[in-house]
Amino acid sequence: MKYVKAPGQIYDLVRLFGYHFNKSTLDKIIDNPEDYAQTHMTVLNGEQINDDLFLFFYSEGGTINFITKKISEDANTDILADNLFEIFCQKLSETELFGDVLKYYLDDANVENANKLTPEQVYNLVKDANIPDRIKLQLVHFSMNKDYYKNLLLNEIRSKFMLVEKYFQKVKVKIEYAQRLIEAEGANSEILNLMGVTPNSGETIYCSVSSMQDKLAYVMKNEKQRCLIIGYGAIEKLQEMLGPRAFDMYMISKALSDTLRIAIVNMVKEKGEMNTTEIANAFDKGLTAVFYHLNMLAEAQILLTRSRGRTVLYRVNTELFNNFSIFIKEFAVNKDARL
Repeated sequence: MKYVKAPGQIYDLVRLFGYHFNKSTLDKIIDNPEDYAQTHMTVLNGEQINDDLFLFFYSEGGTINFITKKISEDANTDILADNLFEIFCQKLSETELFGDVLKYYLDDANVENANKLTPEQVYNLVKDANIPDRIKLQLVHFSMNKDYYKNLLLNEIRSKFMLVEKYFQKVKVKIEYAQRLIEAEGANSEILNLMGVTPNSGETIYCSVSSMQDKLAYVMKNEKQRCLIIGYGAIEKLQEMLGPRAFDMYMISKALSDTLRIAIVNMVKEKGEMNTTEIANAFDKGLTAVFYHLNMLAEAQILLTRSRGRTVLYRVNTELFNNFSIFIKEFAVNKDARL
């Protein structure tokens, strides 16, 4: 399974707007609303979102909105394109945006010559529709100044996409770890099982990473390609499914950056299995000090643990080192491999 970057960024961009306009609804269905809100505030970095964009991103259920529906319905999108975001913007700029939005809210594909409707005609069409009054008003305003709304949308999403890109750089270590999990041997079937996806005949599945979404989704699909979005909150599930094949270069490097921890690993490997007290005594250290180092080694999955009564026993995760050595060899010969 191949990792691609751009779809995850576009997904996060749309979620950024979607959360801004549907916060009260989304807070009821997401697992950690306070953390989620903080992440979105961090991404925005103090910038505001123009409220005139409400009609493009409003969602009664907090999920699908006009823009996400437009992305998912576009069967001609090249998921692998390096300039995927610009392609997305170009298609928005070329479409009869007002007509598409009006049809979306009226749920009526038969609205004819929408762009030629007068504000009064638009008002008569939407006044009895089961949509918020705020959207009715914006649709009337949109009919009066179509260029303003289209340019506003394009300018805003370009501006906020730059913020999303900056945030991806801030969490680069997490993103790259997720990428390694996605491209790990055997991850293909595990991810498809995790998301309940059965590929169609001849269809190629790609994965991208969301730095905001905490679960799983798929956002883009055409006749030959589908892109699944792995929310970073779902990485733990993938770790569990991949077992020792799931290693974090950053965590491993950090855990092995101390001479005492290296000595502990070597000793535990030699002995086969040791408990905390035995390790502390061997290095003439207190239990608290040794536990700090053991905990770091265990978090990096360098040491595995098992309980024997109240005693915790540590052993070296040899399978992780086997997989690690395979990865290093792959990194040495494959220009696309990343640490």
